[in-house]
Amino acid sequence: MKKILSVFFAIISLSAIVSAHLPIKTLVQIVKAEDELRFDKTLEDLMKSPDAHIRTRAALASGRIANEAAIPLLITLLEKDKDDEVRTMAAFALGEIESIKSADAILNVLKDTKIAGSIRARATEAAGKIALANAKDEKSKELGK
Repeated sequence: MKKILSVFFAIISLSAIVSAHLPIKTLVQIVKAEDELRFDKTLEDLMKSPDAHIRTRAALASGRIANEAAIPLLITLLEKDKDDEVRTMAAFALGEIESIKSADAILNVLKDTKIAGSIRARATEAAGKIALANAKDEKSKELGK
């Protein structure tokens, strides 16, 4: 139980830090989407924002919403974004969605030792979540390693 509470408070703290850099209007859009568990064009557009703080917070929201429609954009952020915080949050969000559709992207990050440790750490966490949620899938064995 302590571990669960620690993770919960870490996520809340991270969310508060990231959200502090956002315009109120943008934050309201993101929080409404989260509250309604709605992944739509609003979050898609925010994940393409030129502002890394907005992309980071939109990625977190997408993970919390856990809609598989977010996976392609999250993978793009994970693989191509120039900001390590955005890439780290994309890995975390993919883990939150727990879809086997993210397996190849997560495995690619884990195989590339040149990628920043923070990104690889979240990808490791995501691999565990995805493997556990999809235990019967063949890819889960590779993720579990």
